[in-house]
Amino acid sequence: MTEPTSIYAEDLSTPINSKIKSKRINRKLNQWVKGELQTSLEEIGQQTGSTVKTVCAAYTSQTDFQTGTLLGSRVGDCFYRYNGEVLQSDYNAANVIAHRGTDEEITRYMKYREVRRVLLHRTVRYLHSIGYSVSYATEHGWLSTKFKSEALAVESEYPPMGYRGRLSSAKGEFIQLELPL
Repeated sequence: MTEPTSIYAEDLSTPINSKIKSKRINRKLNQWVKGELQTSLEEIGQQTGSTVKTVCAAYTSQTDFQTGTLLGSRVGDCFYRYNGEVLQSDYNAANVIAHRGTDEEITRYMKYREVRRVLLHRTVRYLHSIGYSVSYATEHGWLSTKFKSEALAVESEYPPMGYRGRLSSAKGEFIQLELPL
């Protein structure tokens, strides 16, 4: 018998946009596949005594699971991390989904814009913690240029790099401790 556990899955209740000519056929296929997957997960959960929890699907394939940031890019079956490491994209996304199951900031029903904002704050905090800026990250291909303007706006909310201080909360409020050397 398998030990009960938590199973996390993307909330796929919203339609997936596609370039298939017949929207009606595409919608029916999407609903059928999602329904079959949801039914299978529920059956597995009942058989093993596990709980099934759905999470927000926004940006799961574009997030680096090891840093929780938007640094890196997915190209086909590969996810290229900012440091040059290459992961299998489904493996990376599955880990993002697992982390999202316990994420207190990103909830199931958040709009994708809100999720992007949370991820951009995490990205900027991470970049600053390793000594880099948004401009540097976009110039070196770590951060997609589609996020650049919004990421720069988020970065402007943080103190200039080089100041020593500490983050006082999960929301990224910064308390100045001393001036740079």
